[in-house]
Amino acid sequence: MPAKLGVHRIVSHPDLDAGGTPALESEANVYLLVYGRSALLIDSGFSSRTSYQDTIRLIDSLAVRVEGIALTHGHPDHVSGAPTLALALQCPIYCHPDEQALIIRTWQSQALPPEEIAAARQRIVPELRESHRPFPMPLTVLHTPGHTHGHVALLHEPEGQLFCGDTILPSGTVWIGPPDGHMKSYLTSLRKLLDLPVRIAYCGHEAPSAEPRLPTQRILARRLDRENDILNALFGTWVNVRELTFRVYKLSAGHPVYQVAVRTVLAHLQHLEEEGRVESLFDRIQMTLVYRASRQGQTGDGPSVPNPSHHPKAVDAADQFDADH
Repeated sequence: MPAKLGVHRIVSHPDLDAGGTPALESEANVYLLVYGRSALLIDSGFSSRTSYQDTIRLIDSLAVRVEGIALTHGHPDHVSGAPTLALALQCPIYCHPDEQALIIRTWQSQALPPEEIAAARQRIVPELRESHRPFPMPLTVLHTPGHTHGHVALLHEPEGQLFCGDTILPSGTVWIGPPDGHMKSYLTSLRKLLDLPVRIAYCGHEAPSAEPRLPTQRILARRLDRENDILNALFGTWVNVRELTFRVYKLSAGHPVYQVAVRTVLAHLQHLEEEGRVESLFDRIQMTLVYRASRQGQTGDGPSVPNPSHHPKAVDAADQFDADH
């Protein structure tokens, strides 16, 4: 009888004085998968002392050999701890080929010793390609681009366990922002997950989801609803990204998550342009790109567009954005 896959979750937090470029998140999941006497880390969390100590302590208590660190994607909260852990464990760092450059840029943006980054670069193995099984445990690589171009998930088919990184979250939605993010790819990845026989999803944040189809369907519906909001705001008028962000999110430039909202709008505009439902041109007066719904994007006369000078007041900064973007 084959060994059962043991799953151990470690919640990683950054050091308050870690320095470097801050992540959008204050916590991230690291998973230690145990298969017999072999083990695999999925993601590495932050480069914090506490996170490192928690991970090493768990590995030592289980007396397993870590065969590698598999990185789902290159954002700081998922990869910053990889150089220190890989050198301590003397193991390779696996990623998708399209993610390698982002991972290295992320390491360089953090307060990590240059010699540690240089040593970790030598341990990168960019072999996490679609359908590949590079580990001594029955895990299949799934390329799930969207949140980033080289994002991957790992599927343990015998028990229907999906380690999905930031493809889905139990609550809220996943941020998609260019240049790392690509909305069309993300929507394709969500639909791909809906076709899989998944019993439980171990996400990059929050607790595992025992009904993974529900958040996948919810996030997909939310993204399509938001796309319709953007199309409705573009009927019969040319609008720049700043104005469109205000119309869709009611957020002004002073809001703490304004830039997140802008890049989310850009991701949707990119997708809509790729599908021919939105067109753009460079406005020489505003010195910026402006957008409007194309004929293909218009399914009717569309709603009336309010005069930009008569918008309601932007929402207060205390209003929540993360669960609704």
